[in-house]
Amino acid sequence: MSKLHTSDLSGRLQIGARDSVYYLLKLLQTLPMKKNSIVFEEYQGRSASCNPRAIYEYLRTNYPGRFSYVWAFKDPEAFREEFAGTDVTLVRYGSFEWIRACVQAGTVIYNIGEASYIPRRKGQLTINTWHAGGAFKRVGLSSEKESALHHWQHDIVPSRQTAVYLSSSDTFTKYNIREAYHFTGTVWNSGMPRNDLFFDRDKMQAAAMKARETLGLDEESLLVLYAPTYRGGIEKGDGGAKVTFPARELVKAVEERFERPCRLLFRTHYLDKNTYAEEEGITDVSSYPNMQELLAAADILITDYSSSMWDFALTGKPCLLFVPDLEYYAGEDRGFYTPPETWPGMLCHNDAELAESIRSLDLGNCVRIAETSLAAFGSCEHGDASKKVCEAIVRHIEKLEEKRGEKA
Repeated sequence: MSKLHTSDLSGRLQIGARDSVYYLLKLLQTLPMKKNSIVFEEYQGRSASCNPRAIYEYLRTNYPGRFSYVWAFKDPEAFREEFAGTDVTLVRYGSFEWIRACVQAGTVIYNIGEASYIPRRKGQLTINTWHAGGAFKRVGLSSEKESALHHWQHDIVPSRQTAVYLSSSDTFTKYNIREAYHFTGTVWNSGMPRNDLFFDRDKMQAAAMKARETLGLDEESLLVLYAPTYRGGIEKGDGGAKVTFPARELVKAVEERFERPCRLLFRTHYLDKNTYAEEEGITDVSSYPNMQELLAAADILITDYSSSMWDFALTGKPCLLFVPDLEYYAGEDRGFYTPPETWPGMLCHNDAELAESIRSLDLGNCVRIAETSLAAFGSCEHGDASKKVCEAIVRHIEKLEEKRGEKA
């Protein structure tokens, strides 16, 4: 504990309280394990569209009637219609019902991390799918000062709560899993289940059409998706300048290059509060529930330090990285694991570079940039992540059932 801030009394008190709850909840492990029960949770109960959802859909389709499913949401009623007609049990994230479901389940799957006070029982498979690929901006213990609470959340908790991490690439394993969260356990080099979509042309086209129809977008317009990452430093007001996006100039450049009408979409990070008004010429799609469908629909992605560039690299479509605050972000905000020059997108440092990159866009070169980056990062994405993960889950549950049979 020598690295921790000794003055962080508040953090230490919170740790003590959470650890006390953690050990009290171990008493719930006297309840029988429901070996065929699988609990899913995304973004701490905010949605149902990321890697856990892809795993759920594969299991439901390929192993009908084999398992019982529990989904946890902050507002279960908001998802009641979506899961109507299924055998899914909806529970409120953070409730005792959810805690009990997690303790009793044979498998728990999440993409950030389940509540740090819920104990993982012996024989239980807990899978952290995470929600990003590649290795770009720093996260976890790589990016922030090690206060007592922060160290506990990102070091002690993953090691005792997570049985398996999923990885999208060799660099992700090295930096995001091993360095950022000090996880020394099992890693499955499966790729991200949510990205299987981009390896199936028919499914990708169907997802693109669904997004266009849902958003009321015509088929003729070329879609440009602007999806910047979360800027923690700027939100905290510690000196970062707000990034402005040259929407009108971009649309003009796109229409000149492709001779098609352009529709600009904006999607904020789920932790961010920034929005764009419709009158500014941007369609705000931040509330659209499925990012992969938006990526399937987009003809061009513009981002900055977001891992969405990793997902989009798998589509074969052009990605531009608009980074006017590159120096600040690298030095004062998050910092990077890998040089931006190695990322799967074209770097644009200002408005003029962005417009010029669009006007001179070479689609073949964009594909080469993406393929080179994926190879350099040691990509594990092959379009069969859901299959690999689900087969491993089935093997795990079968072993649990075998042990139960031996005891009987």
